[in-house]
Amino acid sequence: FYNVSMTTAPNYGYFRDESDKGSELTSKWRSLQNEVGVKVCPLEKLWLTASAFRVEQENSVVTLADGSYDEQGESRSRGFEFSATGEITKNWSVWAAWTYLEYANKYSHVDIERFPKNAVSVFTSYKATWLFDTVWGFGYRYKHGWQQTFRGEQTSEEYRIKGYSTFDASVEYPVTDNLSLRFAVRNLFDRRYI
Repeated sequence: FYNVSMTTAPNYGYFRDESDKGSELTSKWRSLQNEVGVKVCPLEKLWLTASAFRVEQENSVVTLADGSYDEQGESRSRGFEFSATGEITKNWSVWAAWTYLEYANKYSHVDIERFPKNAVSVFTSYKATWLFDTVWGFGYRYKHGWQQTFRGEQTSEEYRIKGYSTFDASVEYPVTDNLSLRFAVRNLFDRRYI
């Protein structure tokens, strides 16, 4: 498969420095996104997907030293993702994904970990036919540490978010054929991560 999309938006509300009479920025922010991948079905109801993507942005707003703005910002994000979704057996299903991402700010020529470089999510559920058809679920999420930024520019190290893992759990009880009751806890161990 191949996906392409383009997004554009005006830079309203941002003004140049006083030497240019404080005029409003006129160029439009643009983003071009490309993704190519392959999807296969090794089992009857289990799909595996691998894809690579690239996002190019231009004319984004950057903050100058005097507090005014310019529209020369450019950035590039690229990476790949692997995922699995569907049923492993009749009563056991899974959704799992791993994403790798690199981000580069072309304006300041600095590669920043503006987004988590690695992100992993795994959710699985099992239908216990021997226990009133309840569905038991468990999930795990991991995000690699990343640097908070302001308008795409690097900030100090004190604004760096450390990598973290969280766990989720759920149980669902079918009341009727058309109604079920579900209890879920996100961040099961109450991990403070940001």
